[in-house]
Parts: sequence; C-alpha cells; structure tokens
Amino acid sequence: MERRDGKRMGIGDSRYRSRNIIITASVFLIGFLCWSIMLQDLYSKRMAHLHEHYHLDAVVFADEIQQDFAEGEGVVRGLAMSVSNNPEHTVQDFDHEMHYVTNQVKIPIDSVQLMPGAVVSKVYPESKRGLLGRNVFDEPKHELALQSSLQTHEPVVIGPFESEPGESALAITMPVFLDVGTGEAEQFWGFTSVTVKLPATVARTVTHLENAGMAYRLEKTGFGYSGYVPILESAAPPVDPVGYTFSYGGCQWRMQLAPRNGWQVMGALTSVIVLGLAALFMLTALTYLLLLMRSRQKRLRCLAMTDPLTGLLNRHGLEAAVQKEINRGKLQQALFVQLDIDDFKLINDIFGHQIGDETLRHLAVIMRVFFPREAILSRNGGDEFIIVLPTRDMAAAERMVRDFVSLKKEFNYQQTVYQYTISMGYAIFAADQADGKSPLDVLRDADTALYTVKLRGKNGCCRYAQGMAATRLKPNVMPSMQSSTARRSRSSSSASSSSVLCRAMERTRTTCP
Repeated sequence: MERRDGKRMGIGDSRYRSRNIIITASVFLIGFLCWSIMLQDLYSKRMAHLHEHYHLDAVVFADEIQQDFAEGEGVVRGLAMSVSNNPEHTVQDFDHEMHYVTNQVKIPIDSVQLMPGAVVSKVYPESKRGLLGRNVFDEPKHELALQSSLQTHEPVVIGPFESEPGESALAITMPVFLDVGTGEAEQFWGFTSVTVKLPATVARTVTHLENAGMAYRLEKTGFGYSGYVPILESAAPPVDPVGYTFSYGGCQWRMQLAPRNGWQVMGALTSVIVLGLAALFMLTALTYLLLLMRSRQKRLRCLAMTDPLTGLLNRHGLEAAVQKEINRGKLQQALFVQLDIDDFKLINDIFGHQIGDETLRHLAVIMRVFFPREAILSRNGGDEFIIVLPTRDMAAAERMVRDFVSLKKEFNYQQTVYQYTISMGYAIFAADQADGKSPLDVLRDADTALYTVKLRGKNGCCRYAQGMAATRLKPNVMPSMQSSTARRSRSSSSASSSSVLCRAMERTRTTCP
C-alpha cells in the first residue's frame, strides 16, 4: 500500500482501464503471432505433403508412359531380331507378319518400316507407301539420333513430328546387325522402326490424370536441339508443377503435375483457422475479464482502505500500510503524528457541514503537498488525522511538523475565504527502541501529546514526554477515535472559546474581489 493511496478513484480507474486494454491487446497480439506461426507451419507441412504426393504420382504416371511405349519397343526389337536371324525371309513375309503383329498389340501404330542401309524399303500399312525410298540420314535431326543408336545398339525415340495433318507421332528406331559368323565384327544391316500415334499411345495415362483432377505436361529432349519439347499437355497448363525426370529411348523425359485448380490447402485448414481464431478471441476475452475482476478487486480493496471524502487512507488502510512498511524493514524510525482541526464542531454548526467537508478536503490536500512522498497520511475519523513520517533525521522531521502547524491554512469556497487552525501531537517510534513500544503504543503517546496541546490553548504542536496525562482509550481501537469526542465536548463547553472562534471566522468571511 503506497502512502498516496488517496489519489482520486477516477484517475485510478482510468489507469487500470488503460493498463487492462494494453495487457489484453498484448495478449491478443502475442496469441495471434503464435497462432500465425503455427498456422504457417501447418500450411507448410500440408503443402510439402501435397507436393510429395504429386511427386509420387508423377513417378507412377511416368512408369505408365514407359509401359505404354513398351509394346512399340517390343515390336521394334522383335522385328530387328527376325531380320538378324533371317533377313530375306523377314523382308518377304513383312506385310503378313506386320498385319498379325499390329492386330495383337494395343498400342496405336501409325506405321512399321524396314530400312536396310537406312533407306525405307518396306512399310506397313499400304497407306504409308509414300515413305518408300526415303533415306533417314537425309534429315539432320534423325541422323544424330541414328548415330547415337548405332553407338549404343539400343532403340532411340525420334520426334515428335507430324505424321499426318493434325496428328503427331514418335518413331522408335533400332539398328540391326548381322552376325557373319567368321569371328569378325557384326555387320550393319539397317534399321527397324515403329511410328506410334500421339496422344493415343498414352491415352490410358491421360485418362487417369484427368480423373484425378490434375493438370499435366509431358516433355522430352531430342537430338539436334536443346531443352525440352512438349509431347502432350492438359487444356489448363500446370501452375508451379512438381516434376519427375526419367530416361527412355536415348532421351530425357519430364513428367510435370499440378492440381487443376491450383495448390490449395486452405480449404482443408478452414476448421483449424476457425477454431484457432475462436480460441484466440476466447483467450483474449478471458484475459480481459480476469484483469477486470482483478482491477475491481483492487478498487474494492482501495475503497475499503481509503477515506471517501479526503482520499487519504482510513484507519484500516493506515494499519495495513504501517504493517507493510515494518515487514519490509523500511520503518526503522519515524514520527507518529496525530492532529485535528481546532473547534471543528463549531465550524460545522456555524457555517454548515459543506464548509466543514471543504475544510477536511483542504487539509488533506495541503498534507499531500507539504509532507514527503514516503509519509503515510490517514484520516482517523471526524476531524482527526494521523501522519506516519519515516525519517533518519529526527530533528528535521520535528521542524517539519512545527512548520506545518504554523502554516497559514485558508481556502476559497464560493468566493469566500475561510481560515482554520490545527493542533498536533507527536511521538517518536523506533523499531529497536529499548522500551519495546508498538506502533499502537506510540499512537497513544501522540494522542496524549495532542490532548496536551488542546489544554494549552490549541493551534500548536507538542512532542510526547514521560509524565503527560494519558487519555482514556477503549481496547484495540485507534486512540484518536475515542479522544476526539472527549476533546470536542470539552472544547465546545467553553463559551469563551466559542465566541472567539465565531469572531475569528466572521473576520475571515470576506468576499474575494
């Protein structure tokens, strides 16, 4: 409890409200920041999981595409083996065998060609006979591909190219070598080639992609050009796709996938967002309610320990403040002062209780201004006040008390100036004093000193000394609560004192210019 607990409650309430708003806003901002970080982390994890899922799908569909081309590669390899074993028989029965083969495979074949010496000599079906006599080495792109095939003895994929107007195709071509059987190197015979139609060859994969709601793009590298060339692509191209790269037919292929409607995971996080915001608002509201209850609790405690008229501590507040300072070890030596307003009953009787209340408020104000911040100020009831003045310089503290008594006390109320005087009694408290007096004992001594001032004529101060007559007190009650009534009754019984006060107050009731 601070010694200035007597600040106006309106100022205190405003301070509490401002502090509560700041704390609540801080809780909301910190909670929102934490929630945003958690949401961002969850979003990143969900997005990473989705990308990983599409990457695995790209691997699966890339494998499907290789299987789609496997039948065409099988036809090329079978035909090459047949030529290698018996070239004359293969050439003679080419049309019959190809008719049988093309009816057995599921891959959509555009044409099958035999190219001894790299020149087309046989082609199936008859509709493609316009290719007869074409030398594949005449085309630069094909030449590079065929040279690579000759070096690796493996089939190569050439294209894409336009087989017919509006139709694209890929050619799977493989070199054929004859075993001359003399221990010499194999003899180059020519090439076998199968041209497959696009996108019919990968129709199964495309159907799966469309049903899965994916945007896709299949690309491949080629011979004679750099970079990837698109083989097929969905109507809506993939945005920020994930890809998988694989090798086939002497080329690099890349399968790219993305969601058809874009990368969206917020829809799946809607419930998390709603619950998170609800929890954040509930936490903020609960924080504000707890702070509001705490503020009201402090306000009620303050009201219970504060005098509503003057704003100073009341008797309970004084006891709590003194005990707190003793427990903290900050009240080793102090002056305990009791004071009251001289003839306060007559002021109420003559000028009314409104002037009496203004007198009490004025005295409380000048006490706050005059005494140092560490002083504990209290209204004990009626016109009695108690001051606990911690000090290390006892002589300076006593001078301060005497100066306060001699201070002219007047106030203006409704353009009228009123003056009054006070009487003060004080006693010294020391935590390590030999007589072992408690704060209550010292207050009794201060009350005795105040009683002595009253007997000497009021408007003065007196320090307690051994031998002063003690006032009668009820047990466990602050001494001034009992002594004031007796003093006022004694002072009011003196007719001379009443007449002097009346004349003095009448003289001071002058109208302000």
